[in-house]
Amino acid sequence: MNFFISYSHANNDEKTLAEFLNQGLRQKGYQVFIDTQIEAGDDWVREIDHYLANCGCFVVLLSASSVSSEMVQAEIRIAHQYQKQGKPIRIIPVRVKYAGPLEYELESYLGRLQYLQWDFPNDSEEVLQKIIKAIKKPLKAHDIERVSVSDWLNLGHDPVSPDVDHPPLPSIDPRLAYAPGGTLRMDDPCYIHRSVDTTVEEIARHNGETLVIKGPRQVGKSSLLLRYLVACQPTKQTVFIDLSVFSEEDLATISDLLTNIAKIVLHKLRIRQNPAPDIKTSSDLTWYLEDHVFSQLSKPLVFAFDEVDRVLGRSYHSDFFTLLRHWHNNRAAEPDIWGDFDLALSISTEPYLLIDAVDRSPFNVGHTMMLEPFRFEECLELNQIFNNLLSQTQVFELWKLLQGHPYLTRLAYYHQIRPDGYSFEKLIHPDSSIHEHGPFGDHLRALLMKLHQDRDLSKAFDQVIRLGTVPSLDNFYRLNGAGLVVRAGKRINPANLLYARFFKKGLS
Repeated sequence: MNFFISYSHANNDEKTLAEFLNQGLRQKGYQVFIDTQIEAGDDWVREIDHYLANCGCFVVLLSASSVSSEMVQAEIRIAHQYQKQGKPIRIIPVRVKYAGPLEYELESYLGRLQYLQWDFPNDSEEVLQKIIKAIKKPLKAHDIERVSVSDWLNLGHDPVSPDVDHPPLPSIDPRLAYAPGGTLRMDDPCYIHRSVDTTVEEIARHNGETLVIKGPRQVGKSSLLLRYLVACQPTKQTVFIDLSVFSEEDLATISDLLTNIAKIVLHKLRIRQNPAPDIKTSSDLTWYLEDHVFSQLSKPLVFAFDEVDRVLGRSYHSDFFTLLRHWHNNRAAEPDIWGDFDLALSISTEPYLLIDAVDRSPFNVGHTMMLEPFRFEECLELNQIFNNLLSQTQVFELWKLLQGHPYLTRLAYYHQIRPDGYSFEKLIHPDSSIHEHGPFGDHLRALLMKLHQDRDLSKAFDQVIRLGTVPSLDNFYRLNGAGLVVRAGKRINPANLLYARFFKKGLS
C-alpha cells in the first residue's frame, strides 16, 4: 500500500502531523509520499502526479489554512480523477483543529466521507492507528463518488464566509446562493464595488433581460453574478445554477444535465413534485417549465448559470447553448409566458469556442459585462479597507507585480497582516514571491498542476513565455480564459509579472 499525504505548509500543526504520519507509516512498512521528499532539481509536478497515480490511500489534512488551499484542492481533484479511471484510491480526511465548513469544491469531494479528528499532539498515534485500520476495509462505491447535485442541495453545511483575518477564498462560495430562506449572504468586507456593479444593479430592475458576464478566472465573475441576484431578489424569484458543482455523472448526457437543472429549479422555488422530473431533451425542459413551473410563480423568474464553461467540449454543448438562446428568443415569440423571464450567464472561455453559430448563441445578445483585473485606483481603495497598510508607492509596486489580479492582491494583504507574515519587501522580492512555498506558492503550484494536466495548453503557454506568441487563436482564448495571458499589441504576454517570472522557471 502506497500513501500520499496532502497538507498545507502554512499550518505548523499540519506539518508536524504530516511528518508523524510519514514516519509512523514507514515504520509499519508502507511506502509514503510527502512533498518534502522532492529533491532540488526534481520535476515536482511529474513527481506529485506519479505518486497520486500510484497511491492506494490519499490522506488529506484539513485545517483553517488548507480548506482554502488551491494546491490541496488540486491534489484532491487529481486523486478523484484517478479514482474515476478505476484506480482503487481511498481518501481519508483528517481535520486538524478544525470543525468548520469546507470550501465548496472540497465539500463536493469529501462531503460523504467519514473524517478523523486531531486536536492535540497526543491524538497523533490514534489517528495513525485509525488510518491503518481504515485501509484494511473494502473500498465501497460511495467512497469514490463525488457528491451529486441532489446530495449537494441537501448537505446543509454553512458556506465559508470571507474574512479579512483569514486566507481569502480562491473563488466565492456558491452555496451562498442556497442560504436558508432564499436570501444571499454578501458580507465580504473586502469587496470592491466597480462600475459594472452599478450597471448590473440597473439591469436587475428590469424584466426580460439577458446578462452575460465575461472575464478570466478569479476576476470576480461569480461574485458579480451573485450580487446581480441580490439586486433581483426584492421583486423576482431567483434560481442559481452553478455548473462547477455538477459531477461528471451529472454532466454525462444532455438528459443528465437538464434533469439536474430541473431538480435545482424545484428545490430553489420550493415546488414539490414526487418523483422528480426525468428530462430527456431540450424541448422537454422548455415544456416542463411552461406547464409545471411558470404557473406556480408569483413573481418574474431569473435563471443564473455560473461556470458554463463546464459544458465546453461535450457532445451536446451546442444543443444546450441553443436552448438558452431559444429561451431568450421566446420573450418576443411568447411574451405572455416568457416575457418576464431573465437569463444570466457567467463564462471565462471565449463564446465562439462554445458555439460558433451566431443565431444559436446566447452570448451575443442582451447585455455583456466584461470584467477585468483591478485598476490601480481600485487597488488604492482596497488598501483603504486594510487601513492604508501600504503607501501609495507600495500599492503601485504591488499592482505592477500582480496587474490588479483580485485574488492575488487580496492574498498579498493577508500575508502581510498575519502574525507570521511577510514584510512588503520580502513579499514582492523576485525570489520569495515565486518560491513554491512563498506567499503565492500555493496558487502558482496549483496552476502549474492544471497546466500539467493539459499538455497542449502547457506547450502553448511555454511558447508565450519564450516568444510572445501562441500556436493558435484557440490556445490564446483558452489561456486568456484561465487568466494566464493577455494581448499587448501584437504580442501575447503572461497576465502579470508574477506569472512571467514563475512560469519562465516552472515550464523550463
